Amino acid sequence: MTTPIKVLHIHFGKDGGAERFFVSLVQALGEKNVEQRFVIRPHRKWRDEIDDLGEIIENHYRRLSFCSLMLDWKLYRLVREWNPDAIMAWMPRAARAIPNWPNAVKLTRLGDFPANLKHFSSCDVLVGNMPGISSHCKSLGWDKPVQTITNFPPDILARPVSRSDLDTPDDVFLISGAGRFVPRKGFDLLVRAVARIPDAWLWLVGDGDERKNLERLANNLAISDRVRFTGWVREPIHYIASTDVFAMPSRHEPLGNVVLEAWRAKVPVVATRSEGPSWYMVNESNGLLVNIDDLDGFVNAINLLKYTSLVHAVVDGGYRDLESRFGKERIVNQYLELLSGNFGLQSFLPARKMRVIIINIAGETARMSFQHKQMESLGLDWERLEAVTPHTLSRPPDHVHWQRWERPMKAREMAILESHCKAWKRVENSGIPHLIIEDDAMLSTDVPTLLDKLEAESGLDHVTLEVRNRKKLVGRHHASLPLRRLYQDRTGAGAYVLWPSGARKLLKRASTRPALADAIICAAYEMETWQATPALAIQMDQCKTYSMIPPIRFVTPPPTPPPLSGRKSGASFHYLSSYPPLSKSITYGSASFVKDCCIGT
Repeated sequence: MTTPIKVLHIHFGKDGGAERFFVSLVQALGEKNVEQRFVIRPHRKWRDEIDDLGEIIENHYRRLSFCSLMLDWKLYRLVREWNPDAIMAWMPRAARAIPNWPNAVKLTRLGDFPANLKHFSSCDVLVGNMPGISSHCKSLGWDKPVQTITNFPPDILARPVSRSDLDTPDDVFLISGAGRFVPRKGFDLLVRAVARIPDAWLWLVGDGDERKNLERLANNLAISDRVRFTGWVREPIHYIASTDVFAMPSRHEPLGNVVLEAWRAKVPVVATRSEGPSWYMVNESNGLLVNIDDLDGFVNAINLLKYTSLVHAVVDGGYRDLESRFGKERIVNQYLELLSGNFGLQSFLPARKMRVIIINIAGETARMSFQHKQMESLGLDWERLEAVTPHTLSRPPDHVHWQRWERPMKAREMAILESHCKAWKRVENSGIPHLIIEDDAMLSTDVPTLLDKLEAESGLDHVTLEVRNRKKLVGRHHASLPLRRLYQDRTGAGAYVLWPSGARKLLKRASTRPALADAIICAAYEMETWQATPALAIQMDQCKTYSMIPPIRFVTPPPTPPPLSGRKSGASFHYLSSYPPLSKSITYGSASFVKDCCIGT
């Protein structure tokens, strides 16, 4: 008979989504016969839910206090007598209390981005609940194992609360929001959005320091009669299930457990593009995504679910992704592997296709229509990123910030750079690679195959998919991918794959020395950059060069144009068929683009 794993949990959280996942996980581990002990704050509302799972020590663990000294002594005695297999801290503060016990796996589970690594000196491994947290820890200098294991929602069947319990008519359009009432959750934006939808009602599920401010805001906006505050409830899913739309307007949200509960309740979701939703939500597929603090966008998204049939698609998509990516059994087994000391034998990330970010300026509807068809034909997940314009620059064109490049930049060039910076920031926050394209990019049908291969790759910063008829200095072939190491002329901001590590490097460079987006990428020699071979994208302004007729209407390919610089070019964006040694390795893009390599209209 297998000896049960013994786990000591140290958790100093209060009451919120992180604590609810803590309860769900330890209950699930108990179902797997894991022996557990707990250190928590006194008087937690959820204490009774873990009472039967093992001994509980209550302590505030304040720094340099008698309480903390007593806890250190109790923990040392406990691990010496009980000899746990694993000691699991929840968030950085709890990591300070981990006993230095050599017989146990010591780990910290992180549900947010730590400011530094100073509390983790006793840890063997860190665990983030989304990829961005794991990559952030690496960027801070963490050189031990780090894994990503996401959350699962409570295993509860949604039972809708009667609307009459909160004095709400049955026939009104009802919106819900849930969480701690703190500024970062953005509930003030949700209250303002409801004020802009005349017949909408709002249930705010939770409590916190901002409650009085939210009540005052609702009163000032004259909507107090259609806003209800439930206070803290044990299971928000029952309240969410009674509503027509669930809204999460967070300004900072590392994961957003409550979105998973809304998916389980089959309620459509509108969320901001904060860190967590940007990772697992796909706009118009499993919910609607809106830019942070975008009041107009939030109102429009809610109205879209209210007045169109899109609601059915996002409900079905959310429930599907919940089952495939956030299943309880798989996530519990991943934790069991980790608690047993198995740090690297499997991928802990839910499988998914790489997402595409399409930079599109408002008003360019024809280009966006083409991209919609192209993404649909290629089977790619995508989201539209509204481009910055000269009128929406974060700094005016005459600001000193823009005077640091080798020549004066035009306002349009400033806007293009800021648009790409928005995309880079999104990649950094998500923790996973993305394909970034401008709205005039045309992609080869081979792009999805390459993206599937790149999704699992690590150690890369940037892969460009285009050549723009330029000479490029390249080096060795990649060991397993159709790529070559790219050293000189990284031109091509129209279509490229970017990893979080590359995004951080580009953002750092752009913050100190703004330039053309192309120039920023070209000058970032600190990035490990690769070239797709053959190239797999062109922009519409290159159609003539490749003997194509814009706007992307294909006919029988014309005869191959004259070779570039006297060298023979291949078809379908292939580079030269052979390469000289690295010191002379200058290659050329193809001069033709065959009919069935690109999606047309």
